[in-house]
Amino acid sequence: MPKILLLHGYGQNAAIFYKKVAAIRKQCGKDCEFVHVEAPTVLKPVDLPQNLASIGAIDRQQNATSSASASETLESENLELIPRGWWLRDRPETMHNCVSYFVDLLKEHEERPFDGVLGFSQGACAAALLTIMLENSNSVHRLLGSSQTGSPSVTSITHPRLKFCILVAGFRPRFIQRGVAEESQVSAYTGTIEDEIQLLFDKGIYTPTLHILGENDQIVGRERSQTLIDTCNEETRRIERHEGGHFVPSKTSWRQFFARYIHLENHVDSSELPSPNPLLTEVGTGGGMSTPGLGSGAMTPKLDLNLASETN
Repeated sequence: MPKILLLHGYGQNAAIFYKKVAAIRKQCGKDCEFVHVEAPTVLKPVDLPQNLASIGAIDRQQNATSSASASETLESENLELIPRGWWLRDRPETMHNCVSYFVDLLKEHEERPFDGVLGFSQGACAAALLTIMLENSNSVHRLLGSSQTGSPSVTSITHPRLKFCILVAGFRPRFIQRGVAEESQVSAYTGTIEDEIQLLFDKGIYTPTLHILGENDQIVGRERSQTLIDTCNEETRRIERHEGGHFVPSKTSWRQFFARYIHLENHVDSSELPSPNPLLTEVGTGGGMSTPGLGSGAMTPKLDLNLASETN
């Protein structure tokens, strides 16, 4: 029975995302276990961009927090209305909290580990981080040790690597972006947790990845998505597109595709699995399919710092 971790997007929470992927979960059947978890950072109204208010939780939280009694209701009865994020890019301590949270989560599930992860938007970014942490299990000491909060109690991860990583509307963490890491370059990093994470991403992701992109995504555009695609090994990545915007596609062809992909015996070569949207997909390298115009590219291209910051 495949066990899949679900990581929600910025401004969402576990309950909201669990409902948004209900059709996919139903398609996968009872022989799949989905674990939905909350991001560690609770967002305030000031942290929430206007164009994410469509999830509903944001507007209701702003209205509810206008009185003390409503605030108490939020805390006790309407926890699913509280928007959360995996980190705030201008607050390094939230990134440390995210890494620490993942370490604890993986330890909790050591006896029956996760087979894969499905993340959306910032949750896809977090899923990529989790995946690369498992590929570099001894990196935990450097990640948590860089927080200046003392020596970390955990120095490595014993949870096995994931079999697959599904990234919907994903992007690379938006800190200072550098070229491919070399031993001679390590000294150029200042030792912050952001720098340590960039070093990990510079190494690349070799776990099989499935990238899902929306043709009309106005929040995470093509160039921004490419920063994460280029981090993943072209021999183990697959890219698919849908006609919509910033959401997880769940039409019949897509939910069937997700279910079949999750149940694959070998995710390295998914070429036997037809594209859910062949008009937007062409055969590419890496044992799968690749999106036209989004094939292999130079590793870690220059990031456009003028891109909107809605998803942190």
